[in-house]
Amino acid sequence: METIVNKIDETTHNVLIKCGKEEFDRLYNAELAKAQQKVEIKGFRKGKVPLSMVKQRFGQEIFHDICFEFSNTEFTKYAHEDKLHIAGSPYLKDIKTEDDGVTCVLEYEIHPEVDLVDLSTLEIDEPVYVIEDEDIDTFVDKIRMEFGSTEDAELASDEYHSVTIEITEIEKSSGNPTKEPFTIPDLKLTDRAIAAPLRERLQNVKVGDEFDFDASLINADRINEIMHIKVISIKKLILGELTEEIITKISNGRFDTIEDLREDVGLNLQESLNSLTQRALVNNLRLKIVEKYADLPLPKNHINEILNDYLTSDAKRRKIDPAKIVRTEEVLAPLRQDIEKSYIWSLVTALIQEKENLQLEDDDVIEAFGSMGLPPEMANIEFLKSVDKDGQATRQMLDKKLMDFMLSAVSTNNVTVDNETKLFALANLNYKLNQGIEDNNLDEDYDGEFNDYDMDKDELIGNDHIGHVHGEDCDHNH
Repeated sequence: METIVNKIDETTHNVLIKCGKEEFDRLYNAELAKAQQKVEIKGFRKGKVPLSMVKQRFGQEIFHDICFEFSNTEFTKYAHEDKLHIAGSPYLKDIKTEDDGVTCVLEYEIHPEVDLVDLSTLEIDEPVYVIEDEDIDTFVDKIRMEFGSTEDAELASDEYHSVTIEITEIEKSSGNPTKEPFTIPDLKLTDRAIAAPLRERLQNVKVGDEFDFDASLINADRINEIMHIKVISIKKLILGELTEEIITKISNGRFDTIEDLREDVGLNLQESLNSLTQRALVNNLRLKIVEKYADLPLPKNHINEILNDYLTSDAKRRKIDPAKIVRTEEVLAPLRQDIEKSYIWSLVTALIQEKENLQLEDDDVIEAFGSMGLPPEMANIEFLKSVDKDGQATRQMLDKKLMDFMLSAVSTNNVTVDNETKLFALANLNYKLNQGIEDNNLDEDYDGEFNDYDMDKDELIGNDHIGHVHGEDCDHNH
């Protein structure tokens, strides 16, 4: 076997793998003989079909199978010997039959060379949430609503009302409804998760009122849509009294006064918002890293493979035939950009982890198990290996260790979060009885800049796994 390598660009190479005529004929005739023993053709006994007929019917398929087999074997050997960091799977681009043998042309991609940035030179914003008395008041009122009641009303005179509305979505240009009217029951005007313009418009409405509302005030993309809103019913929210008995129940016996409750709410609010800050720090670091490596040459075919795999998985999840999905470039472009950003982030962080030789230690496991309320005697690497069969928990712990290391190395610039942003964050929190604050939005990115599409590092950058050579005529799984 003989190999010749050609560089196409920074990440794309091809390699010519040649199998001499004598060796190829030996492989081909051996496979032809095996096929003869298995082939069944009417008029012949099994194993007695003439070789000429087997060759006529199956010769081309056998030829390609041998090409795939020897090119895959030789490429794997070549890639390991040269310590290539392969991105995706090599592609059998061409097969050339010559007098002295057969040459397979494989195209493959490698991960780009990365000069790791000095993390201490990076500066990122750290959002700071300041909890004030009014924020605690809002949460105490939420608790009082749990023990309160409602009564019918004709007018939503203040925010302590809930409104049931019927919405008809209308195309602005034509004035025609775009779908059947639908009802949203019991919209609490205290709920800061409701867009402020709509919440303000619903104050002081009466039962039976109808009005048009510009949908773009809720979502800027809905510029050609009007929401015709009809007020079906209104209820006044009557807040319950927080007696010692109720506070004792709420706190699971930890305290019984309103002052202690307010202090507990404040502490839990700050703790929950601190977790938002932590997620924001990670996201801001990701954005900074991606910006730093914006000109990094990327393995385009590998990126497209990831994109196609994501689209196929998403279609299956939604029970849609992938073949029926229209994939215009307008739709694909933002998805591809997100995957490119995730690829850069995964590649750079994997290299940082390798350079710093970050490994899980017993102390890391003890910390993680403690946060989950597991007994300390279970917290060690060996026990983790015995229960973490798919390695997911191990990867999460190692990722946390990596993020802690990176965040400790960069500089941060404290930025106080504006009141509206803080109120929106608080709107996604509920005071869960006996269990402190519950975050209804824990799985969302801080600002939605880009999404990992549920892919881990192995999916994005691989694990130096060569995989199976594939090509236009290949029906092998890889």
